[in-house]
Amino acid sequence: MEKIRLIIFLGLLTATLASCSKKSTPTPPVPPPDTTVTVKPPGQATLLTPANNEPCTVGANVTVTQSNVTFTWSAAAYTDGYEVHIKNLINNNVTVLLTANLTLDATLALSTPYSWYIVSTSKKSTEIAQSDTWKFYNSGPGAAFYPPYPAEAVYPLVNQTITFPVGSGGGNLTLKWTATAGSSPVKSYTVYYNNLLYNLTTPNAQIITTTTNSATVAASAGTTYYWEVVTTDAAGNTSTSQVYSFYVE
Repeated sequence: MEKIRLIIFLGLLTATLASCSKKSTPTPPVPPPDTTVTVKPPGQATLLTPANNEPCTVGANVTVTQSNVTFTWSAAAYTDGYEVHIKNLINNNVTVLLTANLTLDATLALSTPYSWYIVSTSKKSTEIAQSDTWKFYNSGPGAAFYPPYPAEAVYPLVNQTITFPVGSGGGNLTLKWTATAGSSPVKSYTVYYNNLLYNLTTPNAQIITTTTNSATVAASAGTTYYWEVVTTDAAGNTSTSQVYSFYVE
């Protein structure tokens, strides 16, 4: 009887050990692969030609008043399209041309200054990148002299609102601008300033002549002011800026 009990006990023990030996820690599931795609924004293009602040090398003439100008730039990273923004600095009209290439021809007026920049775009990103802005003069064939580029406002900015009192004098502020010479050095600036747009260049306007890039004027609260700058170079060539405005509140 004791032998039978021992045999049963040993059998049960063996079965228990065998069942325990079969148990193991379950293997964790393999995580799915990371399918996240990092979209990089387009990079900034580097402008090549027309060169900055130089008379343009004129291409094929279209008419006696226009020519084909070739724009070139270096490739921008993560970019599949470019917007070429070309601004006529005389009438401030802007032309935007689209291309996927690194060169583009545009028909432009002769004897006219222009500025241009590139906006890089990508179909994979909503972000954009803007290049530097360059200026050139489409001088036309045989032209050796060209006027200064129109002055550009630095302060106040276009349509800026300024809180009264303004400036250190309480009712005065200093207009500031930048200008780039053409074929001759800049000699002087004439500033026309008024609170009536239609009187800007009449004797009713305040007229200031200076050799610096700034002029101090009076201003009152609740008034919109208009101003423009005529740049004159040593050869007597002139250029007129666009009319800028600001409001004093």
